[in-house]
Amino acid sequence: QSVVVLVTAKPAGLAQGLYSGTVTITAQDSSQVIPVYYRVGKTAVTVSPRQLLFTLKQAVATPATAKITLSGGPSSTSFTATASTSGGGNWLSVSPTQGTIAAAGSTLTVSLQAGVTNSIQHGLYYGQIQISTPNAAQASTTVRVALKVFGTTESSRLLLTPGGLGFAA
Repeated sequence: QSVVVLVTAKPAGLAQGLYSGTVTITAQDSSQVIPVYYRVGKTAVTVSPRQLLFTLKQAVATPATAKITLSGGPSSTSFTATASTSGGGNWLSVSPTQGTIAAAGSTLTVSLQAGVTNSIQHGLYYGQIQISTPNAAQASTTVRVALKVFGTTESSRLLLTPGGLGFAA
């Protein structure tokens, strides 16, 4: 007769590392010792969304913000967030730039810098928010940001959201 034995592990309170133990099965006159190994690893931080799109009309001050949500990871996971751009000046910022991810999640605010966007030429600009979470399974996550500046004579266009697709493996 076969019997199924279910063995579960509870990682709560365990530090990251490799744990070992044994399970002993005894039936009638014999027993069998089975080695068990359990690896507790870092947990991942979820970052959402992973892409942002801002649009504005040239020479028109339009305050724009978007939110990025951080959740999960090991308890008390610290983070740093840095904004950078690849053209058009320093038009992108993020706040807060550091902190600890709360149990209910934390929110970052991504903003366009009005002083820069007032003088930026029409076109498409790119930037990113780099989020570092050194105690999580992934040390960093990049949120891609695009800024479309319409010229003063361009008419409104259809805007589709999301403004891009991203894939991660």
